[in-house]
Amino acid sequence: MIEFLLNFQLGLMVALAGVCITFAALAGFSRTLPKKRKIPLVYIELSAGLMLLFDRLAYFYKGDPSATGGVLVRVSNFLVFFLMICYLHALNLYLRDLALTEMGLKKIPRRLRIVEILALIGWILVVASQFLGFYYTIDAQNNYQRGDLFFLSYVVPFLIVALQFSVLVNYYKRLSRGHRISLALFFILPVIAAVIQYYFYGLSLINISLVGTSVLLYLFAQKESADTMSAETRTELDTAIEEKTIILHAFIQAATAIANAVDVRDEYCKGHSERVAKYSRMIAERAGLDAKTCDEAFFSGLLHDIGKVSISDSLLKREHAPTEADKEIFKQHTRLGAQILASISDYPYLQDAALHHHERFDGTGYPDGLKGEKIPLYARIVTVADVYDSMTSPKRTRGPMPQGRVRELLISGAGKQFDPRFSAVMVEIIDQDTDYKFQAVEDSDLEGAESVDLTKVKQIKFGDYKGVVSDGLKIVDSVTNIHLRYKVNEGAVPKNSLPAIILFDAFDGCVHKDDRKIRNLHYLEFAEIWFDGNYISTKARNMKVDIIPRKDDARLKKDKAETQPSEYIEYDIEASRYKDHVRITIETPENTIDTIVALPDSARSSFISIAGENCTIDKVNIETTDIKIGEYYIPRIADEISIVNLLDADIPNIQADNRRSAESEGVQIDDGLRLAFHSKTLPSANLVSSCPYVIIYTADDGRVHGKNYHECACIRLDGEDVTEGEHEKNTLEVIRGDNFDGWDAWKTLNKKGFECEVEFKRRRNKVSFATENGGIMVSCTVPIEKGTNEVYAALTGEACAIMDIRARY
Repeated sequence: MIEFLLNFQLGLMVALAGVCITFAALAGFSRTLPKKRKIPLVYIELSAGLMLLFDRLAYFYKGDPSATGGVLVRVSNFLVFFLMICYLHALNLYLRDLALTEMGLKKIPRRLRIVEILALIGWILVVASQFLGFYYTIDAQNNYQRGDLFFLSYVVPFLIVALQFSVLVNYYKRLSRGHRISLALFFILPVIAAVIQYYFYGLSLINISLVGTSVLLYLFAQKESADTMSAETRTELDTAIEEKTIILHAFIQAATAIANAVDVRDEYCKGHSERVAKYSRMIAERAGLDAKTCDEAFFSGLLHDIGKVSISDSLLKREHAPTEADKEIFKQHTRLGAQILASISDYPYLQDAALHHHERFDGTGYPDGLKGEKIPLYARIVTVADVYDSMTSPKRTRGPMPQGRVRELLISGAGKQFDPRFSAVMVEIIDQDTDYKFQAVEDSDLEGAESVDLTKVKQIKFGDYKGVVSDGLKIVDSVTNIHLRYKVNEGAVPKNSLPAIILFDAFDGCVHKDDRKIRNLHYLEFAEIWFDGNYISTKARNMKVDIIPRKDDARLKKDKAETQPSEYIEYDIEASRYKDHVRITIETPENTIDTIVALPDSARSSFISIAGENCTIDKVNIETTDIKIGEYYIPRIADEISIVNLLDADIPNIQADNRRSAESEGVQIDDGLRLAFHSKTLPSANLVSSCPYVIIYTADDGRVHGKNYHECACIRLDGEDVTEGEHEKNTLEVIRGDNFDGWDAWKTLNKKGFECEVEFKRRRNKVSFATENGGIMVSCTVPIEKGTNEVYAALTGEACAIMDIRARY
């Protein structure tokens, strides 16, 4: 038990501190607590919460040799001792109020007045110890060391507690049952904790027990206050009910805070537990389960990953495929989460969900390899919700998966990874979520443009430029038509009040102004085009804007002269793309504004968003046509980006601008085949996955995606298995050697270009290959169906060129 507390006390301290601070806020806003009792309660909860937070910081920075560590170790330890006295002083104020109310005394007992003097002495001693070191010292390595007179730090608190406890004993029978229990625990538990802590160095049991009892004190205080309210005063009764609801919400918020404390350690998991909780409730509701079960599914999802508190930051934030050792460490989070939640004995389903949410329906999961309905109900629900959120959230190596791909994986995983009942429910939810709302989104409270869905609103009123923007519309190799009306806002200057189009790329397809979002979502703005023909080229390679007068220009000028600024004007927009060029045409009453933009390369996506300044648009109609365009439709204004700079060898060179957008010719695999080539990523490539892939497949004509094509394996050179469709169970081994310098070095290597050789072996019904690049050794063995004679290898990739491809034996 002591070892468990040593391992998990820091996470527990943060969680309890959050609960205390939440309760301090609730007490402060309470309308049922008397003012003289409210102030001490707020004082108690704040002192307890802050004491625990600084205790946590003192442990966290202990031994940190940096200047920051030195300051925080000293400040945190000082405040822990100081706030301990504050905490007992706050309790004294609470007891003084009880003495004059529930105890029925006419004046405050002398012992409680003596406590005020002792508290002052305690504060003085704490300050003096910072200079004299008799409580503790901080050595040169910023480690905390008990002083020779450390025991004195217990004397004043024990004297205070003894005097307060004596008052409680004298007037025990005059107190309500709730106050008897809470105050008895308040004095007894910390004493027991102090004895244990004195003999087990490193524990913070006193502080933890004080915070726990302060939470109980708050709850009993609220209960006592509510119980003494006049039953005849309906308004006050409603307030009490509301506050009890707030308490319940506070517990929900506390659980959410604990879950978020785990998720926030990895920026790509932020909000994960809350979304899993929401999806779990939704699945349970759609499956026809009762309200209680739906609520329990919600809480199961909220706390399913609490065991990750024990996983190191370096493992949680990895940018690469985990090693087998990494996987084994990560798997421990299920058992650790179950241990943490085991103490909540009234709600065993929380423990079950945390322990078994990585079980698979076919029995191949962990930690216990449970199969079918032997997996607890809530774990089966949370598994579907957890995997769905993972697939629809941006990761370090990719953006959110397309919804169609997510749907396909849920269907193919039914009966294997997922309970078919609940995966079918999730597929149904996806089919109804035509706007892809159920996915990870960034916090809306961060500074950035407010984004609105053009298809969901009747009108958008723009004020400051980029204060409001529309969601992005993806521009592809077909024509997208947009019709809208626009007018100048009342009082605005018409010349400076116009809509504009923003051309950009981002993982989530939205415009961003916040630096963190720009970095994490790889936001890049190419150009801005106003509806009068003015434009700004930001990250475009080239940009050409032609303003072509309409044939009936004279009549239109006359009409415009007669048009009031407050009247709407009709506009038509056409957008399309071919490779690395985008064409946007704006039809205004007077002109056709024809814009061609050369993007940095073909690997990036392109979106357009409608923005504006001091104007209003409405009646927006968007139509995506099936009209495919070719190079003829968009005149080229910049050379096509090609990093292929070597001559063809045995196999023609390829450049895959996007994921698997090009594949090499296939080569039949015989024992001893060696494929050698030179690879280099595009300038805009910024993901670990931007590298070559090796494909092993069968096809009647020997071509990738040819007749009767079957993909046996598709392995990235960073060690990820990205095989598409149904395939045999491959054995993949990835080893990062001593010369592997991290993923930033891997991406740099791919940018510079490197020589690679892949060696293949054929043994009857098995094909294997091995290669080493940048310190990553990848080997894969693929079982081949009996009777298969010809098996082929080909190369593909993402945002890279593969050149000088040589086949040797």
